[in-house]
Amino acid sequence: MWVATARFTDLKPKNNDLPVRMNMTKAMTWIDHSEEPADQSEMTFFATSSNWKPGSLDELFADIANDQERAILFSKEKQTVLAPYDGGFDVISLQPGKISDLERKYRGWMSSRPDKL
Repeated sequence: MWVATARFTDLKPKNNDLPVRMNMTKAMTWIDHSEEPADQSEMTFFATSSNWKPGSLDELFADIANDQERAILFSKEKQTVLAPYDGGFDVISLQPGKISDLERKYRGWMSSRPDKL
C-alpha cells in the first residue's frame, strides 16, 4: 500500500510533519503556471510504501478526522484508493462489486441520503 500527501507553500496543516513521521520521499513539486505569479502556489507531493496492519494508521486517521493532516492511500494489489477526510472517506475501486460489498458491510456508517453524501 502507498500513502501520499501534499504540502502547499501557503497552506500548511497544524502539525505539518506527516512526511517526516512516515519517512516519506519527495515525489514531485508542481506549480500552476497558469496563475498570475503573485497567486501561484507550490505544491510538493510526498509518498511512502507501508505494510498496513490493524491499528498501524490509527494516528494518521485521527489526524485526518481532526483536519490536522491530509493523505490518500493506494493499494495496487486491491486496486483501491481510500481518501479519508474530516467528515468520512471516499473509496474508489476497480474491483467489480467491491463498493457494493463495502456498502453492505458498513451500511450503518453510510449516510441515509441517496447520493451517500
